[in-house]
Amino acid sequence: MKSETPVRSGEVALDSAFKLRPRSVLEIYGPSGSGKSGLLLAYVANCILPEEHRGVLYGGQGGCVVYLDLDCKFDIRRLRKLLTLRIHQSRAQLGLGRDPVSGCGSVACCVY
Repeated sequence: MKSETPVRSGEVALDSAFKLRPRSVLEIYGPSGSGKSGLLLAYVANCILPEEHRGVLYGGQGGCVVYLDLDCKFDIRRLRKLLTLRIHQSRAQLGLGRDPVSGCGSVACCVY
């Protein structure tokens, strides 16, 4: 990912409100249930998904993320669910089901 390319969440309203750049440090705080984890997971998913893979446009940025979770509450299943949804949506737009090469219909085959 180029350093001048802004980090996107995939949501236009969020992206216009938060002008994140690679190597930025973002601290989010607020009461329980206010959407902090959901916001961060949207950015994480968009950052790590590829822009395109095997002809399918995923719209991600193909980057890496360092996620510091000081409460030890990071839920990899929630991230996996979000990534799976994004992959299914992208493949469905092209009328595709499971990947014939990998047999994979979701990121579950690729993300552990």
